[in-house]
Amino acid sequence: MFKLTFEWVYSFRVTDEGNLLKMLDYFDGQMTTGLYKVANSSYLQWFHEQSANIHDACVEHYLVVTNDDVIDIITSAKPLFESLSEPKKTLDCDTLLR
Repeated sequence: MFKLTFEWVYSFRVTDEGNLLKMLDYFDGQMTTGLYKVANSSYLQWFHEQSANIHDACVEHYLVVTNDDVIDIITSAKPLFESLSEPKKTLDCDTLLR
């Protein structure tokens, strides 16, 4: 088991995976759990429009897919992983990103 944290989050949303029918259709009904970095997403575009593009160069969109929920996160910080089974062991996010 892991703990996922970000030092700063500009925006996030949590959606029950059962309500993401268009996304499920795109992935042929198979959404693999994990952490993903999303490029050029409509959520990121919406954020830039709402913030008058003041964060253009520094923010990323991450997607966390669990068995029940899909969590979108817009942040300027890299995700930090901590193993809960091995105390004080922080994992490199680049090796865990899909």
